[in-house]
Amino acid sequence: MRQLVRQLLQFALVGGVGFVVDVGVFNALRVTVLSPERVHEGPLLAKVVSTILAIGCNWIGNRYWTFASERRVHAAREGVEFAIVSVVGLSIGLACLGV
Repeated sequence: MRQLVRQLLQFALVGGVGFVVDVGVFNALRVTVLSPERVHEGPLLAKVVSTILAIGCNWIGNRYWTFASERRVHAAREGVEFAIVSVVGLSIGLACLGV
């Protein structure tokens, strides 16, 4: 039980870091190079970039810290599976921002 709680806290911390990366990069891009005044689709592009970076941070954090003892030998396959699920999350964020 103690290991499960520890893993849950690690997972939450990794997710929190991913959230900070997503929001921070999005806002930084949104107010600078991808502002709507410069690029009409700027906020959508900023969201794509920020979410991809956050996905990468989350995958690395979870693979090498949270679930280090359970990771698979085939990192590429694991990465593809994680990316597929993450694209669904990206789509939801883009749809909300687009509306």
